[in-house]
Amino acid sequence: MKYFWIPCTILVVILSLSLLNARAVNETVTEWCENLQNAQQAAQGEQWEETRRILTDTYKKWDKQQSYFHIVTVHAELDEVEALFAKSRSFALEQDEAGFHANTAELITQLELLAEMQEISIKNIL
Repeated sequence: MKYFWIPCTILVVILSLSLLNARAVNETVTEWCENLQNAQQAAQGEQWEETRRILTDTYKKWDKQQSYFHIVTVHAELDEVEALFAKSRSFALEQDEAGFHANTAELITQLELLAEMQEISIKNIL
């Protein structure tokens, strides 16, 4: 009977860790996306200093979590987020509102994709 419980226990532990990971990633990404939406609103109001500050703070938070994300997700997706952050910073420095909004919207979508990739769903399992 113990040969049945040991694998079941391991599976339960793995499932629990997967659920915790998905929740942690989702909460983190949600916070970043809210910050980026605030940056977009600041840019709409021509508050470029505030836009750059929010963007820099969000990037610092992203940078602190990169090691964890490199462990749990696909590296190509992380590279894409990194490139989009760089483009958003560039558009904010140039005060290019249209470019900033378009690129930051793409960045938000890419971050949401990272969170979606960690969810336990049929499309992620298959």
